[in-house]
Amino acid sequence: MRDELKFRPIPKDIGDYVAYSEESSTGLINKVDRTHHSKKGQEIGFENQGYYRFKFGQKLYSNHRIIYFLNTGIDPEEKTVDHEDGDSLNNKISNLRLATRSQNQDNRKKQKNNKSGATGVFFQKKHADLGTIYSKRCSTA
Repeated sequence: MRDELKFRPIPKDIGDYVAYSEESSTGLINKVDRTHHSKKGQEIGFENQGYYRFKFGQKLYSNHRIIYFLNTGIDPEEKTVDHEDGDSLNNKISNLRLATRSQNQDNRKKQKNNKSGATGVFFQKKHADLGTIYSKRCSTA
């Protein structure tokens, strides 16, 4: 499933078929009747792996990436569209921002096995004889 969602270009005409709707729980509605199942004004998307997604032209797209595109005119391409509040089902445009993978990882919740109390930090076993040493993962992106 992950390979299917690799950052594919967003079709430039997608705005002719779908629209952003803050009232919609998924963030998107149909602008036109697309199929006999997909009618004008109907919410678009289904929950999959913690995100809303939908099919367009036989390809799967994440709702939040389309919403970002529709509101900014910018195709996120290789960047990540980040949910600032950490709620991947909150697709309000005010909650979405363009981010690098590194910036997106800064929003991660603290892992259950975290002993340092900080996110993005890990214990280095190879230096355990020097005492407790923690390192922060750094990105060059």
